[in-house]
Amino acid sequence: MEKQFENIEDFLADSSFRHWVIHEKEIRSLYWDAWLKANPDKADVLHEAKELVWAMEGNTPEMEEESEDRIWDTIVSNMEDEGSLESSEPQVPDKVILTEETKPVRTLLTFPSLRIAMILIISGIGAFMVHQAGTLFMDTPKSLSEVPGEQWVTKVAEKGEKKRIQLPDGSVVTMNSDSRLTYKSGFGELHRELDLTGEAYFEVSPDSLLPFRVQSKSLHIIALGTSFTISSFPGKSKEEVKLFTGKVSVAHQIEEESLPDTIFLTPGEEAVWSNQDLKKGLFDPEKSLLWTKGILHFDETPFQDVVEILERWYGVEITVLGNETTKNKVSGEFSKENLENVLRSIAYTSSFEFQINDKKVMIEMK
Repeated sequence: MEKQFENIEDFLADSSFRHWVIHEKEIRSLYWDAWLKANPDKADVLHEAKELVWAMEGNTPEMEEESEDRIWDTIVSNMEDEGSLESSEPQVPDKVILTEETKPVRTLLTFPSLRIAMILIISGIGAFMVHQAGTLFMDTPKSLSEVPGEQWVTKVAEKGEKKRIQLPDGSVVTMNSDSRLTYKSGFGELHRELDLTGEAYFEVSPDSLLPFRVQSKSLHIIALGTSFTISSFPGKSKEEVKLFTGKVSVAHQIEEESLPDTIFLTPGEEAVWSNQDLKKGLFDPEKSLLWTKGILHFDETPFQDVVEILERWYGVEITVLGNETTKNKVSGEFSKENLENVLRSIAYTSSFEFQINDKKVMIEMK
């Protein structure tokens, strides 16, 4: 017999509904889309339940006042209809089929006061996470490697190489040159927390129970099932998080006792930490992933930044002699070119001569 969904708690107690809300792009959404078309009179209740699930995940804007009023009206209505726990006798159907998944939930939801309490608790969690989303970062150490007594796994992409790895949870990480990824034992089972130094592209496997957390030098990123890049190299004042699919939160905690400065990204948006400020902006998704395909891309890039990128990309040490002006910027795209060809091309517009001696490069500005 098909399960009936009459009120908010019926939806919240159903694991397939919660999974659909969190991962709407998966095939399982076809069932709920069809259900909604077949039950248009239940649309308001479904959307209220959906808002509560999103609020609990912390990835939705604050609920509109009208939605909050509708949810509160539902709670009040339930209280008026069902009375107190002492005067209510649960109705036991003739035949009940309980699975391991549904047994504890159905038992709790049998009692009216507990059902109402569940709605109030979830509503409170959602409002708290919306208004103070940063508090979920408070117990996270600035560096995950500060946790004592753990076994650690380290993945390194040395200068001059790139590395593509699969994490124990099925997520895939493409690491740029001169990057380091560290995580402790139990990844994918007990936690999904990593430290990143450098740059990496993350393709995260969905897991609603274990959010995917990445700690860079200054930022803390949380995702569920999504894809994004993080750029956070030592010595660089700017850090960037670019989102391609899904949703992520990006936070920076200014002081140990303060709430983090947190923003939420949607695809095509980036978070940039620079000059002690966290800002949201837009980026070009296609150009931002060229490095994963072995393509160097410069777009009005300052010459000093170009030098640092070439050092990491080719695993060399570059010395620049002469007067290199701050106005000297580089634009161009190089697909799997050797260092000599890249330098020769840049030299046409940047006016310099160069010599390559094994891993040592000398550039003399004209």
